Amino acid sequence: RIIGAEQDWRCPISQCEEWYTWLRRLDRAPVDFVRLPRASHTAFASPRQRIQRLELILEWIERYCPA
Repeated sequence: RIIGAEQDWRCPISQCEEWYTWLRRLDRAPVDFVRLPRASHTAFASPRQRIQRLELILEWIERYCPA
């Protein structure tokens, strides 16, 4: 899972989109892309975005790293 922040100047959203595109073309592993509007590298536009990001990460861990 790629989580991209639209206002991230360290890792521009275009790099996230490019990475996602290449992973899709390789077709070796499932990949999805989530865009967080108005979020930056470490700051989020709202507390809800922070929760959403953590939920996305937890979902990925539970799916691909089962206990």
